[in-house]
Amino acid sequence: MKKRLSVARIGVAYPRYVQIALGEFLAFSRAESEIKAAENNPASREQIDRDIEVQLEEAYLKTIIFSALAVEAFIYDVAATVLTDKFVRAHLDKLSVIDKYVVVPMLIGNVDVDKSREWFHLLSKLIHQRNELVHSKSKDFDLARLNSDPLYFAQFTKEKDNISPKDAVKVLFLITEEMQNIWGFDYNVFDLANRETVVSLVGREDIFQKVHDIVFA
Repeated sequence: MKKRLSVARIGVAYPRYVQIALGEFLAFSRAESEIKAAENNPASREQIDRDIEVQLEEAYLKTIIFSALAVEAFIYDVAATVLTDKFVRAHLDKLSVIDKYVVVPMLIGNVDVDKSREWFHLLSKLIHQRNELVHSKSKDFDLARLNSDPLYFAQFTKEKDNISPKDAVKVLFLITEEMQNIWGFDYNVFDLANRETVVSLVGREDIFQKVHDIVFA
């Protein structure tokens, strides 16, 4: 039988971050659906596209950023609960989020994390994308080269290996299952845990199942 931690903590932030991330993912999905629907209505497409694209971009940013905030807050909270705040602040706090997800499982459960697993790959992409967004840097752009060099603009618009909002929230579900298996105690990641867990996210208990159904369809 899995152990349940009975330690009370104050200032726990990750449930709220998860709620925001899941809500924004649903907003992103709705905006995507509206854009597809507008493709069949040329008369209103231009105005719809302008409005919906703004919503799409905002929902994308919030989904990525708050998913990353959630996984970062969670690993600190579990580590501090088990290993004490003093130990974490002295020895673990300055590690990267990715390193914490390697070191903390080893310290708590003597488990060597399998970095080939999907959850670890997506977690790495999520944190990288969060850092790119939060620490975004502008670049010089030579307007005069636009007419003379057809390949110039392409270097700024080429597709990057960014994580999708769907995969960003998928990380939350995958980490839940993985961490409970690794640590052997029933500490619900993001208060979501698994499909059998009773969920209550500030009156938004329906959001978990909606997102789960989309992500794992």
